[in-house]
Amino acid sequence: MKLRAKLREGVKMLGLSLTPGQEEQFLEYYACLEQAGRKTNLTSIKGEDVIELHFLDSLTGALYLPFQKQDLLLDVGSGAGFPGLALKIYRPDLRLHIIDSAQKKLRFLTEVITRLSLEDVVLFHGRAEEYGQKEDFRGKYPWVAARALAPLPSLLELCLPFVATGGIFCAYKGPEGLKELNDSFKALSFLGGVYLENHRLTLPYTGANRCLLFFQKEKESKPQYPRRAGLPARKPIQ
Repeated sequence: MKLRAKLREGVKMLGLSLTPGQEEQFLEYYACLEQAGRKTNLTSIKGEDVIELHFLDSLTGALYLPFQKQDLLLDVGSGAGFPGLALKIYRPDLRLHIIDSAQKKLRFLTEVITRLSLEDVVLFHGRAEEYGQKEDFRGKYPWVAARALAPLPSLLELCLPFVATGGIFCAYKGPEGLKELNDSFKALSFLGGVYLENHRLTLPYTGANRCLLFFQKEKESKPQYPRRAGLPARKPIQ
């Protein structure tokens, strides 16, 4: 199946649709990944698998995130741009902030943003633990998302401090998501969050299982969280 057809049919199978211009942007994004992948290891997923396992996987969030026009989304640990840039292509009215600690990935994202003529995307270099303690970032985002970044107790510590009171954090997970949820309620109590719901689904071609977990920020996170760099991963709140 040709790339365009695979993208179009896969998006349709998710219950979404793209304009011809959005299809072109995704195909250009694919070309950027292929070109960069010959020089550096941005992602372990290669070739046509990118369509499903990066693009379509990222777009599953669009089924359940009720963005309003000009809403602000923070993507924590975006890597090669997932899910943030995929959601931005689908919802060009979104304002997108991305935090990542890998300079080479931010250089790649800068090129993608330029080649796709994306507007209102701002990149920040550094660790989530550091930005989560900065006044300009802490509690400022109505929407936060992260994909394939860390086990859920650690992920909540990295991401919930960014969420504004009343805002939503979406954790993209595989089939392990609900099991990790059982280990996360202590972290939620310290971080001011509550569990809302989950949506389980399968990707269109491989049938790979995915689970989107949604959390709402009810009150401010305790001021000591996130802890210093590396601690959320080494000693998760449990």
